[in-house]
Amino acid sequence: DNIPMDTTKELERLRMLLSDVQAWRLQSQVKLREIINTFDSLRQERVRYYGLPGNFLQHFKVDTTTENHDPSKGHSLPIQSDAPPLNDAQSDSEDSLMKSPSKSSTVGGGKSVYKLVASLCKSAESIQVYSIEEQISEKLDIASRWCKKAALLIASHTDVYTNKRWRKDLETLIHDGESFQIWNSSTDPLPKNDDELMTLLSDLKKSVSSFMSNDIERLKILCIHRDNYYTWCDKASKAYTEVDKKIPLEALKSLAEESLVYPQNAETVKQVRKDAANAVAWVETVSEIIKSGKKISLSEARTRLDAGNRLKFTCSEYKDLRKAYQAAKAWSKRVKKSGLDEGSAHIYKIKEL
Repeated sequence: DNIPMDTTKELERLRMLLSDVQAWRLQSQVKLREIINTFDSLRQERVRYYGLPGNFLQHFKVDTTTENHDPSKGHSLPIQSDAPPLNDAQSDSEDSLMKSPSKSSTVGGGKSVYKLVASLCKSAESIQVYSIEEQISEKLDIASRWCKKAALLIASHTDVYTNKRWRKDLETLIHDGESFQIWNSSTDPLPKNDDELMTLLSDLKKSVSSFMSNDIERLKILCIHRDNYYTWCDKASKAYTEVDKKIPLEALKSLAEESLVYPQNAETVKQVRKDAANAVAWVETVSEIIKSGKKISLSEARTRLDAGNRLKFTCSEYKDLRKAYQAAKAWSKRVKKSGLDEGSAHIYKIKEL
């Protein structure tokens, strides 16, 4: 008013801009509250689905009804399955992994956090004045991207055993989650004389932090499982190489039993289980022959020894069968050399044989 020049147009423009900004801020605060409620509902839904964060993957169990077997041997070993089921989460889109299964459990008719945050960020693009709400939308965009990546990995957690990139990316994901802050009161500007906005920011920080903390804990547990798996792989590799690729049966069975908590499609797991299944099947067949007192021919004994020799294990049954075979073969040679077939064998030789 004290300026002698006419600034009516500019002033009116500023007033309209301020009005638009204020209207957008009010709308964005409503959306932020919706995002808070959705994060809270989704966090509770994930607890119902996965259990408390500290109990993640405790549902891993051996499924004795499903069998991994060598059809030619007819022998099987139990393999693991994880419960509860993932509801086809691995084949769904990443976005669906963050959706609550129940519409009534989230605000906005079951809209995902991603869509709410994306809508907020898109609306901020049309505002020409930077505000606290827009700053928060940018932080939420970062948070939602992190949550999406974490949700995908948690839903398809067996990937850490078969996908080599997760050996490093998992730690990076955990670090990024731990270092993220939706609002830093010491560095970010605080709203003045706006208790309602302060409450909103406090609730948002608590909601997002709680959600991310839960998934960070799950990722850390997954990290431990991954490390245990690679330790087991090193143990299996060492067991094979230390005995010149022939491993004692008990050690092989122990490795197969330990592998039950790991995915059956992992190469090392498949190899150990296959070797263990074949070895156990071979031993059971030979043990049954020995216990029954059944007599087998030298050629059949040789065939079974050859089959056992091709397998990557050693055991007492194999050694006993080989010893018996060698003794029988040596005796058979002595019979041939005795001259029995030509009718020239001495009586003392026949008695000795």
